[in-house]
Amino acid sequence: MDTLIRRGDQLADWLPTVKLWVMDEAHHVLQDNKWGKAVNMFRNARGLGVTATPCRADGYGLGSNADGVFDVMKVGPSMRDLINMGYLTEYRIFAPPSTFNREDVPVSQATGDFNLDKMRKAVASSSLVSHDEKTITGDVVAHYIKLAKGKLGVTFVPDLKAAEEVCKQFNDTGVPAAILSSKMSDTDRILVLRKFRNRELLQLVNVDILGEGFDCPAIEVVSFARPTESYSLYCQQFGRALRLLEGKTHALIIDHVGNVMRHGLP
Repeated sequence: MDTLIRRGDQLADWLPTVKLWVMDEAHHVLQDNKWGKAVNMFRNARGLGVTATPCRADGYGLGSNADGVFDVMKVGPSMRDLINMGYLTEYRIFAPPSTFNREDVPVSQATGDFNLDKMRKAVASSSLVSHDEKTITGDVVAHYIKLAKGKLGVTFVPDLKAAEEVCKQFNDTGVPAAILSSKMSDTDRILVLRKFRNRELLQLVNVDILGEGFDCPAIEVVSFARPTESYSLYCQQFGRALRLLEGKTHALIIDHVGNVMRHGLP
């Protein structure tokens, strides 16, 4: 999107010739944001937006009669329907006791999700990623070892500091882990993902980088250490473990921050 908008003047002769645009993760598209500005550059084209989560936590509407660009919405099968039809795998949810207190974290009116700074502080002060001068202690690693040891997992945390702490403890306890960060080069990301698919790594620790548009059927476990008020974000992160893979009978969801109780089954 950024490249398209930046080079718009150079594409002036080409843009009117486009008859159809198709976009994934279409819940991002609003008239006034970069996604909306990009699709409106194709003034002679029809558009198709697809998404697993046609909703927004901030309350903005996706319809052209509201804040978005879409004239019609067609609702497909639900996640449960797709599981029953054999397109996604079954799952089991574990929700260990947690000291994270949702009431301590306000919701941002701008995003509809938790205030990031307050949320990060609340998670840091809980037992999930607490630390002292010598060691890192946390329920995330302990419950992965207890419930899913040896399985390929993705852990969502609220910030890079938490990612570093959780990743270190995974490695200290003999679970090979790596961080995926927006600060990494594409080459480094590819190398990490290749090691993960080859089971040289068993854990990928990240903030929100793997929440959308990431398809790796080898993922067997999702650990939530990142609370969210966004149903869309919750479903997207939950779904990372539901891709089909031969031999995978069910995914494991380990929820340390009450996301399942907050939002229900996806």
